[in-house]
Amino acid sequence: MEWLGSVFTAVINAGWKIYLAALMASSALLFLPTDVVRQLGLEEFRQVNRMYAGMVLVASASLLTVALISSLSKFVTRPWRDRKYRRLVYETLEQMTQDEKEFVRPYIFSNENSIYAPINDGITGGLVAKKIIYRSAQVSHGFNFPYNLQPLVRSILTKHPELLE
Repeated sequence: MEWLGSVFTAVINAGWKIYLAALMASSALLFLPTDVVRQLGLEEFRQVNRMYAGMVLVASASLLTVALISSLSKFVTRPWRDRKYRRLVYETLEQMTQDEKEFVRPYIFSNENSIYAPINDGITGGLVAKKIIYRSAQVSHGFNFPYNLQPLVRSILTKHPELLE
C-alpha cells in the first residue's frame, strides 16, 4: 500500500502538464463516440475501466484547477509582493550602520562592481546576511573574496544616494 502513496505524491509533484494529459486521455476514453473507440480497439477497455477513467477525470480536473488558481494568484499578487520586498530592502538600507554605509559607498560613488574583503569580516558578513551584497565568486584573492551589490540594492541606492550619507 506504500506504493500508492508514493504514486500519489509523484502525480501531485509532476505538475500541470501531466494533469492536462490525464484529463485529455480520460475525457477521450469516456466521451469519444463508440465508433471511434471501437476503431481504436478500446471498447472493452472502456467498459472494464469506466469507473477508473471517471476517477482520473475528476482528479486531474481538480488538480489542474488548483494549479491554475495557484498560478493566477501568484500572477495577481506579484506586484504587491514586489512592492513589499522593495519597501523591505529600502528600510534595511535606511537602518545600515556607518561602517556598512562606508563599505557600500564605492559601489555607487566609484561605480565599483566588486569589492574584495576577507570572509571573516563582520561588516561584509552583516551585509551578506541582510542581502545587500553577495559573494560573487568562490575563489579568493589572497584570502579576500569579491562581493557584489544586489541588483535591487544598486537600483535603489543609485536613485537615493542620500541613504549612504
